[in-house]
Amino acid sequence: MNYPDIAGLILDATFDNIDELSKRIAPPIFTPVLDFTVKEYLDLNNLSHVINYDGPVLIIRRSDDEVITTGENHSRATNRGNNLLIGLLKHRFPYLMTTENEFTLNTYLSLNSEEQKDALSKLTHNPNKYEKLVVNFLKSEAFKKQINSNSNSTTCLYPSELGKEISKSDVKTHILFYLVSQYFIESPGSHCVPLEGRYLRPPWSPLTQSLSESSSSDLDAKIDD
Repeated sequence: MNYPDIAGLILDATFDNIDELSKRIAPPIFTPVLDFTVKEYLDLNNLSHVINYDGPVLIIRRSDDEVITTGENHSRATNRGNNLLIGLLKHRFPYLMTTENEFTLNTYLSLNSEEQKDALSKLTHNPNKYEKLVVNFLKSEAFKKQINSNSNSTTCLYPSELGKEISKSDVKTHILFYLVSQYFIESPGSHCVPLEGRYLRPPWSPLTQSLSESSSSDLDAKIDD
């Protein structure tokens, strides 16, 4: 189940799985019944499908989504799109998704756009600082995996070892947030508001970027400069 014919995914106002959303609409006493019914007849586990797809993905979250949030006030913190993003990143980049970085990312996703900008400024975050090195590493890694595989171009690319040899936690955080900026955007409005065209950008993939003269093996040496 690798979906070789899908060139890219844009997931708008999408949740990870329906389990937690189903529990929101019924008293706790019905939880066992809901669990059985959902798993047998309505097992909408989007995350399980996404992590079996290695191609480009863009996740669009609605700022005031009232359908796929589990909190009473439809807060960003309880939007199940967050869980979809985090689950995807944990699968693709396990060495970057440390416990500390997962906590930082969860906090970041609970903020509005202005608060997110402020949070990134406090991290002295420069999203372009590691772009070339990340692209080179992932593209070279994908090339090596394809040489050793008979599969097609959208399989065997992930999980990645990006960050495995990086000892500095702040560097891992900065690289992670560069990737978040490529995988995730927020659109204002509720669940059913028509999506503005400016948010329909092509999903990011390192395979479509130009491989510079820098070798991917230089990643860990250069990021410590």
